[in-house]
Amino acid sequence: GIRLLHGSYSNAAWPPQASQIVWEMNQVLHVADNTTNDTYSKPSIALDATGKLHLAWQYRNPSGGSIQEQTRDVFTSAVTFSTVSFSSCGSAAPSSPSLSDFRYTATKPDDMALTWSASNGIVCAQLVRGTWSAPYLIAPTGSGVNMESTLDPYDTTRTIEYVGSLASPYIIATMAIPPPQPPPKTMLLFPPNLSTGISPGIPLLWDCAFAASTYKLHIDDGAGFIRDFPGISQTSFVVPGLRYLTTYYWRVQAVNSNGAGVWSDTRTFKTQASPLPPGSRSGHSSDPSQPDGGINENIIPKRFELGEGHPNPFNPQTTINYEIAREGHVALAVYDPAGREVARLVDEDQGAGSYQRTWDAGARASGIYFMRIVVSDRSGKELFRASRKVILIR
Repeated sequence: GIRLLHGSYSNAAWPPQASQIVWEMNQVLHVADNTTNDTYSKPSIALDATGKLHLAWQYRNPSGGSIQEQTRDVFTSAVTFSTVSFSSCGSAAPSSPSLSDFRYTATKPDDMALTWSASNGIVCAQLVRGTWSAPYLIAPTGSGVNMESTLDPYDTTRTIEYVGSLASPYIIATMAIPPPQPPPKTMLLFPPNLSTGISPGIPLLWDCAFAASTYKLHIDDGAGFIRDFPGISQTSFVVPGLRYLTTYYWRVQAVNSNGAGVWSDTRTFKTQASPLPPGSRSGHSSDPSQPDGGINENIIPKRFELGEGHPNPFNPQTTINYEIAREGHVALAVYDPAGREVARLVDEDQGAGSYQRTWDAGARASGIYFMRIVVSDRSGKELFRASRKVILIR
């Protein structure tokens, strides 16, 4: 764990023996003990102009790592100020942090800078008038960050040195720390651009932007339907009020305490046709309360078809419609990306008609799955085969 001790040694011989050190207040700072899953290491310490002690360290557990910072009022105080954790998506394997001393200015008595290197480059956060900024990238590559003193006469620009190359010959570089920056441009994930047949209840998905606190989503149909949804804390959102058979345009912007980032590229998608209620146009209904599956002999589909799952993405259930143009043996199953069957929804002879089945993913892991239908006649000849992709999100 992390323990900082303060003591004195007056003899001339070096190194001292533990018994020769006079400890002041014994253990003056105890942050945390390492456990089986949690590791606290590589602390960096500094004082601000008001006498507060700032401690930053590297924290790791099996799911990842982060940089944490804690403030205490003086060396021997038992009063602990709030701990700030800088753990942001897109930034893995943080190095040991480097924490600067305060800037020697009357107008900024407690301003400090905290830097570290990670998988996405060199990261910085600044303490401005007592509040930490969101972390932001200051260099795309580099390691071994070390805080250096301010070099300009007005003490307004702080400079760091770091290893600027990833392979030999290693180059020591320096740079001035820029002011806090907003999050980077957000990348949209789902639905794909120009996709069709999308359920109106589908969650829109985007990638996590580094150091984003919230997101703002804009969507419109180019014909008067305009909606803005600020303050979204997740990387998915279900837009209420979407209509069937309508094309929509959408984009996302990441936001944090440093400001709003650049808007993502705009994508479009078209929603699916309205699915009719079970039994309204079907040869068979999925309603088990109706005798013989709710047979309706008046409406017979003219073609075989496997519809989209809805909702899609889903958690934990999705419903899929399919149409059978003539009697046959129907096999409807769910497969994982490796081609392994994980669920069989239908395996029986069915007459011509429209059907729907619901898949309850239960304890299945999040990810992509495939619904596949195969229809064969009595001789075993294949009449129809189709697949649809569904996405399970926990």
